[in-house]
Amino acid sequence: MRARWTALVRCFDDGRLALDNNPAERALRCVAIGRKNYLFAGSDATLCGWVGATAAALQPLVDALGFGG
Repeated sequence: MRARWTALVRCFDDGRLALDNNPAERALRCVAIGRKNYLFAGSDATLCGWVGATAAALQPLVDALGFGG
């Protein structure tokens, strides 16, 4: 704890820094939910589920590029 004390109190020295990272976690939540939803999409089809796995793998890229809406 003593080794990281300066990093822990940095938010008190600079009032612009937030105490938590809720906005960042909220922004990434849609990526995680989309990946979870697309993981099993098409798993009961004759394509053996590779469509869902591909969609789950590409979802973060689509979200990062801003095509998700």
